[in-house]
Amino acid sequence: MAVFARAAPGVAADFAPPSTVRGLVRLALPRSEFPDGGEVGVRFVGREEMAEWNRKFRGKSGPTDVLSFSYGDDDENGGSGTGGTGGMGGRVLGDIAVC
Repeated sequence: MAVFARAAPGVAADFAPPSTVRGLVRLALPRSEFPDGGEVGVRFVGREEMAEWNRKFRGKSGPTDVLSFSYGDDDENGGSGTGGTGGMGGRVLGDIAVC
């Protein structure tokens, strides 16, 4: 499983090195559940960007700690039902924004 972790410009993500983030995501999404692999993106954002996304995607004011976006086939859980192909050829499972 490919996990991409990055910080938005001007956001310090020194509290969790990318290798730790990748390990945590892989722990949360065991290979047995995704035998064909997949991709997950993790982006560290500032309070202003998170507040904007929280308003846009949840209709709530102010920042939140974490937002997740599923691109899987599970429409009941917020998936788009379309999936997608990632940059390394794997299925894009979703993105996580952390403030």
